[in-house]
Amino acid sequence: MSHVAKSFRHLVGLCLFALLTALPSAYAQTQKIGVVDLDFAVLNSNAGKALQKKLDDFKSQVNSEGQKLTDGALSVQKELQEKAASMSEDKRSELMKKLDDMRVALKRFETDKSKEGKSMQAEGLSSIERKLAPVLEKIQKEGDFDLILNRVDGLVLASHQRVDLTQRVIEELNKM
Repeated sequence: MSHVAKSFRHLVGLCLFALLTALPSAYAQTQKIGVVDLDFAVLNSNAGKALQKKLDDFKSQVNSEGQKLTDGALSVQKELQEKAASMSEDKRSELMKKLDDMRVALKRFETDKSKEGKSMQAEGLSSIERKLAPVLEKIQKEGDFDLILNRVDGLVLASHQRVDLTQRVIEELNKM
């Protein structure tokens, strides 16, 4: 191949390279993307903190009530163990039935309070989520974001702090 042909091929290659690299950037729009750690935003918003306090208070109350029920059952069980030999059959049967009833009541209490706590949490989170949709819409419009992603494992592997909208979401939630 002649020197002119090699130079021409080289020149055509450079032109194609320049054209291929310049065209996409000339026609492509920049995409604006933000990420939000929704779990962190919800937990650290005023509403999230209030919900957490409400749940903690509920848990404390349930633990106190549950301990009273447990102590009552343990007291009857101890009485049965210590005095069973000297009790009449009727008295022993009566205490055993009372202990069984107390155990059933304790199980029912645990089940009911667990459901109540889960319901309280779900309702609280649902209330916060209803506030979250307009907040995200407002941030999307004001910031002209093309895409806002939730920072969850497996979805967002890495991001720079400049695209993190979490604190702004917390601030907007707190205004509501």
